[in-house]
Amino acid sequence: MEKSESRTILVKIVSDGELCYAFPEVASLASGDFIKFKNEGKGRATILFAEDSPTSERAVTLDDSGSGSAAEVKFTVNQKTVFAYDVYNHESDVTAASTMRPIIIVYPDMD
Repeated sequence: MEKSESRTILVKIVSDGELCYAFPEVASLASGDFIKFKNEGKGRATILFAEDSPTSERAVTLDDSGSGSAAEVKFTVNQKTVFAYDVYNHESDVTAASTMRPIIIVYPDMD
């Protein structure tokens, strides 16, 4: 069975200077896929990953949206993994204002 090509899933970080959101709140991807975090709000934003996340990155900081700042992070796992992350906005000193913390669901390769 031929392995499918990696995909890139876009997650937008949006802040109005008071509140900060990640859209979508739930991102589903396969092992080997990328998430592209793009800052579309006011001020710098940092994505904070838990120590047990399936990525070597622990934090990614994006400049103000006017700079077109974005970062791609690759996820590789050998079993289904669900983990939460947080988003911190430096200008307003707040974290993601969601009904739940944003999560990423990573499914393993099916080869």
